[in-house]
Amino acid sequence: MRLGHRVACAVAAVMGLALTVMRLAWTPADTVKSGLYTATLCVIGIALAALFFLCGTRRRELISAKGLPAFLSAAASAWVGAALVIHAAGTFLDFCHGEYPYPQPVTATALNRVVVIVMILGAVLGGVFFLLTAVRWFINRRTDRASFGLLALGPVLWTWARLLWYITSFASAVNRYRSVTETALVLFEMLFLLAFARYASGVEERTPRFALPIALCTAMLGLVSCFTRFGAYVMQDAMLFSGTALLVAPDLAIAALAAVFVGQQMFAVPLP
Repeated sequence: MRLGHRVACAVAAVMGLALTVMRLAWTPADTVKSGLYTATLCVIGIALAALFFLCGTRRRELISAKGLPAFLSAAASAWVGAALVIHAAGTFLDFCHGEYPYPQPVTATALNRVVVIVMILGAVLGGVFFLLTAVRWFINRRTDRASFGLLALGPVLWTWARLLWYITSFASAVNRYRSVTETALVLFEMLFLLAFARYASGVEERTPRFALPIALCTAMLGLVSCFTRFGAYVMQDAMLFSGTALLVAPDLAIAALAAVFVGQQMFAVPLP
């Protein structure tokens, strides 16, 4: 493993811990007043730039693994698939009862309904893709590639619809400071899931460019957001807890998959 990769993992851990502490120490309103919001943005920007620099931009050969790394990858993929399917079912039931995902629209329009339907379909297709990938990796006991066609783009469609839903909402227009970390997470999730789809479906012979730094950023931001939400719940901080409401259950699973993907590509020995 390259020295830069070791340093990148250390930077992600330190910056993730710093971001979590900064978000738990101040509420969103205090952050804006005290200037900590600017400091948080600086920490996020420095962390992301450092990870991209340390991981490098050169294309790397695709690494397939067997044994424990393959089992962890299959388990993480199964977790993401199950979480997406369950999330899609819950969103569909809520939609049938007239409830919409966070943030709730002031007045539901035809565009809102279309975006929610796209979100549900993307989650279902994404869940099926990850479950099929997990089953294949469990059976073959190695992380090989299979052609899933457009099915692999399901999770990308889901994250795109989530991002569109939030940036066109009233909540994002009124308070742009509210969910900056979670918005960045959804954006990097979309990039990571696109890279993972190209990796797992065999579209390219080599790992997609920037796949490692994108996956590491996704893992860091995902864990920061999840720990922040859990910390806000424990501290009974209603303002901070509502500020992380953009998170959904699959986000933790995707962060875990991104971490496993990084570990496999950085640590695993290529198979002969």
